[in-house]
Amino acid sequence: MAGLVVSWVALLNGGDPSAVDGLFAEDFVDHDPLGAGPRGVEGLRLGLLALADQCEDVRFHLEDCFAVGDRVAYRVYGTWTVPPALVFQRDLAPPAPVTLSGVGIFRCRAGRLAERWGPWTLTVDGAPATLGPAGAGVVR
Repeated sequence: MAGLVVSWVALLNGGDPSAVDGLFAEDFVDHDPLGAGPRGVEGLRLGLLALADQCEDVRFHLEDCFAVGDRVAYRVYGTWTVPPALVFQRDLAPPAPVTLSGVGIFRCRAGRLAERWGPWTLTVDGAPATLGPAGAGVVR
C-alpha cells in the first residue's frame, strides 16, 4: 500500500497525469482539499497539469510513509517557484519561492487511493498563503 503513495509523489514530481486514473479510485474523495476548484480524480488531474504548466522547479519529497491495514500515513513536502505572472502581491519579488507540506492518511481500496485526510501548509516567500480560485494563483 505504501507504494501507492510513492507513486503519488512521483506524479507530483512531473509524472504522467493520465496515470491518475490507475492510481486513484474513480470515486476518490479528498477530505482536506487544497484550494478551490474541481474535486475528485478530475481535480487531481487539473491540479497536476497546472503545477507542471505554471510552476518551475517542482520537487516533492516523501519524508515518511508507512501502511497499516488499508491506511497509509505520510509526511511530504514540496518546493517550487511561482513565476511572475502568477504573483499578484506587490510585496513579493517574483519569482516567489513556494513550500507546500502536509501530513496525512490515505485509505486504499482495491489497489487504489480512495480517500485522503490531512491539512496542507502553504508558504510563499516564507509567509503563510492560500490558493485562490482556480486560475487566480497564490494569495497571501
